[in-house]
Amino acid sequence: MSGCERSILVVPYETVEYSSLRNIKQVVAPVENFMEQFDTYIYTPVSRHFDCSPRLLTECFLYRKKVITNISYADDTGFNVRYNDCINNI
Repeated sequence: MSGCERSILVVPYETVEYSSLRNIKQVVAPVENFMEQFDTYIYTPVSRHFDCSPRLLTECFLYRKKVITNISYADDTGFNVRYNDCINNI
């Protein structure tokens, strides 16, 4: 659980696979007024160690969203560079 009051999971289509997740609402993309739907972005690493949504991180910083990262791998160079650029206002 995220520890957030409410959580959303953006999906290409609703699926039973995620329906058992408690307190998490599936939202089908595209999401209208997406940046207004949340105040905290929890970066979730993927098994292939590649950031699937490179713009989202920088847009979260632009819109002053809290970003939580807990990456157990350091080989996603693109993510690391983007994150460091954002926290250093580059």
